[in-house]
Amino acid sequence: MTLLTVNVPGQVVRLVEQIEKLESCTRNEALTAMMYWAAGAASRELKINAEREKRFQSFVDKTPGQGPNGDCWIWRGLIDPKGYARFKVRHRYVTAHRKMFLDVRGVIPDGLVCDHLCRVRHCVNPYHIELVTGIINTKRGDSGKWQQSKTHCPRGHEYSEENTYRYRTSRSCRKCRKISEMKSKAKRKERQNG
Repeated sequence: MTLLTVNVPGQVVRLVEQIEKLESCTRNEALTAMMYWAAGAASRELKINAEREKRFQSFVDKTPGQGPNGDCWIWRGLIDPKGYARFKVRHRYVTAHRKMFLDVRGVIPDGLVCDHLCRVRHCVNPYHIELVTGIINTKRGDSGKWQQSKTHCPRGHEYSEENTYRYRTSRSCRKCRKISEMKSKAKRKERQNG
């Protein structure tokens, strides 16, 4: 008896065949027969994977002229509230740009994340993605910039130098803080008198 290892996409199947069966046909015919036999167990998985990949590709729009550089592959499927492309694989959602990167360019080492160089979150072009640490990705991103771009507080007071209180990385309106302090002081007095 000989032990043969046959690679089937997604799994390794071990087969034991008797030498007598190998001698009744050529080695290639025997290996081909064993591959088909082994693939029988995995054929449903292969079919599902092929259908899943076809469905995944149906959401990718590679029309030229999209994105800031004109070469983004725009995702036309589910986009989460943060703007990232999502795709369902085996009852859970994965980010489509990560799946595309893994399929085309290979593994993502531990400790690294995908950074969109084009800054288009629903772009799935694997060549627009660079693997970086989370800290670098955050620094490159636009987190907090929408907050910094505001010129007035929610109550409409301008964020000027004399009206802005800064603490570490945040800011608040001095007029709104004064109003809040006055309301708190009035409530305390009311509780003490009442």
